[in-house]
Amino acid sequence: MSTINVTLSQPLEQFVARQVAYLECTDSSEYVEQLIEADLERQRQVDEHHWQLVQEGLASGTPVSADEFWQQVHKETERRRQEHKIRSNQ
Repeated sequence: MSTINVTLSQPLEQFVARQVAYLECTDSSEYVEQLIEADLERQRQVDEHHWQLVQEGLASGTPVSADEFWQQVHKETERRRQEHKIRSNQ
């Protein structure tokens, strides 16, 4: 196991001390280790979600170029703007 030294302001040091006591950690190292493990798990979940989104995108049909996609977005935006304009004038 390796050691990392961290310099904390007094308010942060006090916060860590309260968290160590509240969470019944043996020391600040255990508290920091728990934080890092929780962050790693959160990152794994985010990565898994992104992978699922990529897979859904790949399975969603025929690929469209970015230029074609944005042309479609602009057309739809213009169509909706005109539709809104017509309704507003009635």
